Amino acid sequence: MEISKAKPLFESLYASLRGYDLSHAFRARLAKKDKSLVYGEVLPESFQAVMQAARPGPGEVFYDLGSGLGKAVVLANLLFDFSKCVGIEFVPSLAQAAQAVIDSRAARKALRGTVELINASFLDADFSDADVVFTHSACFSKKLMVQLRRRCEAQLKPGARIITISTHLNSPLFKRRALMSCRMDWGPSFAQISERIDAPASRSRADRK
Repeated sequence: MEISKAKPLFESLYASLRGYDLSHAFRARLAKKDKSLVYGEVLPESFQAVMQAARPGPGEVFYDLGSGLGKAVVLANLLFDFSKCVGIEFVPSLAQAAQAVIDSRAARKALRGTVELINASFLDADFSDADVVFTHSACFSKKLMVQLRRRCEAQLKPGARIITISTHLNSPLFKRRALMSCRMDWGPSFAQISERIDAPASRSRADRK
């Protein structure tokens, strides 16, 4: 679908939802504040440009790790020819709101293929069938980025691409394919696109330390 048609539909699906409010309420209830759970959203034009740089092919599989309200999942489905789009979100209220969007009549009419939303930590989830992975990692801690790297090294197949926002994956098993500026709802940033160049191992050298 052309972005000129996808954007109005996308905006109508999310017109009544405030992801920042849902995220803030959840984080306020935590005994220990976790900056890795700070919420952020994609903008349609910027997301499209970043995704195009990852060169998604027809029938490939898309995952968003930390998918919030599912906005990247919906845009990936509307704008590209993925056979399956999956969002993994830890915060229950965000995951529930995202599911309500996906289940709406307007979304069911527009979305194609398989669309799934999983309420879980992406550190526990299986995303080994992914061809393109997106993660809004701007506020991820150093520890979480190391954990993410290890999960990607353990799961992603050769040729799979991962897009990280405002962070670098820093793995010898992934080659940087692009580094580009992008704009998120909170301001300008950069996206790094890395491609898996080696087969997954049961345990990486970093895991054995």
